[in-house]
Amino acid sequence: MKDQVLRRFFDEEFPIFIIVLVLFRYFVLIKTDQEPMEHEFDPDASIPFRTYIPQQIWDEYYFALGKFMHCYGRAEGSLSATIRVFVGDRVTPRHPDGYFVVDAVLSSFRLSAAQDTIKRLLRVTKARSEVQEAAQQILSKFSEIQFLRDKIAHYGATPDMRNKDRWFSTGTTMVNEYDKMELIYFKPQMLLDMADDLHLIPDLLNYVISYDPADTLTPDSPRAMVMVGDFGFWKSNSNELKREGPKHYKAKSVASVKAAKPAKK
Repeated sequence: MKDQVLRRFFDEEFPIFIIVLVLFRYFVLIKTDQEPMEHEFDPDASIPFRTYIPQQIWDEYYFALGKFMHCYGRAEGSLSATIRVFVGDRVTPRHPDGYFVVDAVLSSFRLSAAQDTIKRLLRVTKARSEVQEAAQQILSKFSEIQFLRDKIAHYGATPDMRNKDRWFSTGTTMVNEYDKMELIYFKPQMLLDMADDLHLIPDLLNYVISYDPADTLTPDSPRAMVMVGDFGFWKSNSNELKREGPKHYKAKSVASVKAAKPAKK
């Protein structure tokens, strides 16, 4: 009797049980993971500002921050590698140990030093004007991204409680002089856009400094666009950042005064 019950279960009911379990896992567990929800209880539901930050918002920020910092570190490290290869390709043919010499002298650079070195190398090797201009634009985009990266790395970020638009703020609030205080506001999506641009920068820069006019590229590829001064493929835009604080307002006021002054005859 017991064997018959077990046989019937495995022959008739067990397959149905497995199907139900699979459907439950897909529609309940997987769907929930893909579409995280706010806390069921939101004490700020009836007001336009926040008194606490839901965990989902923190999770979105941490995910974006991790990808952003990862891509920044890799892009910064790639600049040093670009310099070593650029110099090594010109030294090695003259000396069998050329690459070892280059690595010993050019170990690593921080961003500002790497940028200056790359520009100087392009000048002294008499690179084509369009190559130097394209490299300048790529490095300028890197500098724009570095501005926000440095703020977050040194000061962290805090959710903006004044609204529910997922803005975070970072900047120099702990300063010795009040007029140097500045806050930068951004959204996690902006970090993801910058991460995508950082992913492109090393490849574009390496292509530009070894540019060959005979290369055939599809017109809408970033490599082709950068050589004709078209940078519409960038995802991030530093103008989307919001700025507040005495330092920002002072700079804005000075700029307005300069703009209002009549031109000298």
